[in-house]
Amino acid sequence: EAEYRMCRVTNPRPKIVAVCNQPSGRFRYFTLTFRSFSPNPTAIEFKPGHSYYLISTSTQRDLHRRAGGYCQTHNMKMVINVAATGTPAAEPVSNTADNVN
Repeated sequence: EAEYRMCRVTNPRPKIVAVCNQPSGRFRYFTLTFRSFSPNPTAIEFKPGHSYYLISTSTQRDLHRRAGGYCQTHNMKMVINVAATGTPAAEPVSNTADNVN
């Protein structure tokens, strides 16, 4: 959580979720599978009741940057909160961009 707030990777061996190294203008999609167990040892296992913090500290010129980057300049970070087991489902949050006529 501290790394998320500071936009700084301090872990010497961080878990890399995706690498976007394609030229500008080419879209690439990454799929995150939400499961509490994975047969793949490098996959992320999302445990009920936990929060997971994703940040992008890279820039256009430095893919391996460990501080600042798009996390700081473009707010490129997100938190995934996994509900505890037995928690009732929440109402979906609408995206204000979807409500524009």
